[in-house]
This record gives sequence, C-alpha cells and structure tokens, in this order.
Amino acid sequence: MSSTAAGTTTVTTSSATTTTRAATTTTTPADQGGQLPGDLTPNVVEDECLLTADEYATLAGLTGLRAENTELAGGAGRRSCFYAADTADEPAARIDVYASSSLPPPELVARIVANGGRGLPGVGLGAVVVTGKDGSTELVVASTGLLAVLTVQSGGAAVPPSDQAWTTAGIAIAGRLPR
Repeated sequence: MSSTAAGTTTVTTSSATTTTRAATTTTTPADQGGQLPGDLTPNVVEDECLLTADEYATLAGLTGLRAENTELAGGAGRRSCFYAADTADEPAARIDVYASSSLPPPELVARIVANGGRGLPGVGLGAVVVTGKDGSTELVVASTGLLAVLTVQSGGAAVPPSDQAWTTAGIAIAGRLPR
C-alpha cells in the first residue's frame, strides 16, 4: 500500500513501513555564537528514535503520538526520527544523531552551556537546552562520540517542558545513545 500526503510518501509492506518526507530545513545546531560547529555528520546510527512515542508524549504533555524513523526525500539518504500525532503528518519534534569531526561531543555541550545554554546536570556526558531556529527548543545530549539533538518545534508541546521533564527525556536518550 502506498499513500501520499503533505510531501510524504508511505509504503507499507507485510514486514515494514517506510516513510519518505520532503526535505525540510534542519535545525542542526550550527555555530551561532560559538556554540556548535556546522561540521556535524548525520546518519551515524540506524535508529534515531531514542525516545519512545510515550516518552516524548510525557515530555510534551501530549497524547496519541507516534515515533517514526524517516528518510528525507532529496536528503541524500538523510534520516531523522519524527514524533507526530497519530492523525497528523506535521511533526511535533524530531531527533537527529551526529558525530563531530572537530571537538568531542561533551566539549561541544560544555561550549553551548558556556554561551548561555541551560545545562542539565547528570544527563549523559553533558546535556543542554537551547533555543533553536523558528521558535523551536533543542535538547542536546552528548555521549563519548555522538550528539543527539531533540528538536521540539514551536507548538510541539502543550506547555514548555520543565527542566525535570527535559532531564528525564535526556536520561532516556543518553541511555540509548551508542557510546
């Protein structure tokens, strides 16, 4: 079965569902005020859904969500994990996992904190919450060699998550992030 809606194509077979989305502007944390370099390498893990749909729903204060690893159309094999309502195609959030070819991920997170990001103690090898593009909010979590970035779109949460909610989500992400 194949269906198309709002720039997405979904193909379902008896064994798997694959969704392809039109390429969108990513919120890859770029070097804004010396925070993160633009030389992050995407697609370094096969499964970027480091939070379950229920875990994201708890963070966002929403219900009826799905989590879906999605390959971006025209994105040269670029993929993300999108969180969306069961009845909508527009994602509320996404997770992207990156490797850095410049500084180690814990050092990159420390740099973001030093530049005004809100650090979350006790999460992975470093975690920070920052304002992203277009009113989004990003949770950046570091392991030894990787960064996971959860981007919550403007309107992607019922209310702004508390630091405790961000910490809980960050701990879950860090626990699933390959070292």
